[in-house]
Amino acid sequence: MAKVGDVYKVRIYFKGKSGTNKPRPVLIIDQDEEYFTIVELTSVEPKEPPGYFDNCKQKIVDWVRAGLDEESYAKCHKGNIHRVEESRLFEYLGTLTANDLINVLEKVNEVNL
Repeated sequence: MAKVGDVYKVRIYFKGKSGTNKPRPVLIIDQDEEYFTIVELTSVEPKEPPGYFDNCKQKIVDWVRAGLDEESYAKCHKGNIHRVEESRLFEYLGTLTANDLINVLEKVNEVNL
C-alpha cells in the first residue's frame, strides 16, 4: 500500500480528470481514507535568475534512492499539488529519505501559506 514519502507515476490530466494526460513521477505528501495528496516532480532545474515558479521548486537530494532517473525537483506550487485516489498510482518508483521529505513539506508550507 502506498504511503507518505513514496514516489509513484501518475497520469496528470491537462484539463480535469480525463482527456490528454502525461505520466509523471509524483511524491505522496499526505493521505486520508480515500485520497492521496501528491506533488508533481520534474527534472527541469530552476532557471537563473529564478522566475516565480522556479522559487517553488525543492531539490530532491537523494533522487537515486527515490527511484528517479535523474536529478529532480518537487514542484511545490499549489497548481502542482493534487488529490488523487490510490487507483491513479500506477508504478512505484521508490521512497524519499526523511530529510528530502521534510524539505519538500517545508517548501510546500512556505510557498502556499
